[in-house]
Amino acid sequence: MQNPLRDWIIAGLTHKPLPALPNVKEHFDKLSELMIEVAENEGVLLLLEYQLQSHPQRAELPNDWMQNLQAACQQSLFDQLAMLAEQAKVFEALHQANIDFLVLKGGALAHWLYAKPHLRVVTDLDILLPSKQAVFELSEVLASIGYHTEVAAGELISYEHPFRKQGGPYGNFTVDAHWRLFNSALLQNRFDYAQLRSEAVSLPNKVGAHVLSPVHALFNACGHFVMNLPNTQTLGLQNPHSLRWQWDIHAIAISLNDSQWLAVIQLAQQKQMSAVILHALNTVHSVFDTVIPSHVL
Repeated sequence: MQNPLRDWIIAGLTHKPLPALPNVKEHFDKLSELMIEVAENEGVLLLLEYQLQSHPQRAELPNDWMQNLQAACQQSLFDQLAMLAEQAKVFEALHQANIDFLVLKGGALAHWLYAKPHLRVVTDLDILLPSKQAVFELSEVLASIGYHTEVAAGELISYEHPFRKQGGPYGNFTVDAHWRLFNSALLQNRFDYAQLRSEAVSLPNKVGAHVLSPVHALFNACGHFVMNLPNTQTLGLQNPHSLRWQWDIHAIAISLNDSQWLAVIQLAQQKQMSAVILHALNTVHSVFDTVIPSHVL
């Protein structure tokens, strides 16, 4: 079922023609409030405001509309600046302890895929370690800056371990330590750390912090998206259908060159992940009209 407010947000993000808005004052104020709420739940409020600044129809947008949007963005901006500051503390502590790690998901993409890091809303920090044994050394380092370990509950198979510190915009700062790229029994052995590390890219001005290559980042984003699709009861930022996660895939896809797309095709076949990648790419193509080479789809 289509959501007109979500459709307007997508048009704003992609610089497509904006659907008409009611020009009735009492409806307009309520619509503005609802639009902001939807954008927040989709995890793209800050990104939407940024993209609208250069939208071809920017001059046509009512001043009240943009002022309401910019006012709502202030708290989200402060939240993300707090997350980035805490992220920097973790990076520095791990670097000083000579712990080798890769930054995953939004915490990595924010720094190289988005125009400004705060535009990618993050609620935690995901890092990949060389092995499960490395989690014990990590726990000592994180404890020195205030984190405590979370005891795993239940019998679910998991390839990650959370650490939390009280505070931050979401109640706790969280570091999720992974020792597999995917927290899934089905996909757990698709990539080993050595392969990912050999093609990793250093984060500018973040000594000791490395991120996945664009090709590997696409696999991580697509796999994470598809693995979480069954979680239909999850609402808000963690909803697998949120525009936040889908924009990651879209943005990575349009950044790839021909040689990188060739690597995606070959790697998808080698890792038996063609169906996963295809499903994710078809999804973002249908949502954002993402430009993807025809031979890929």
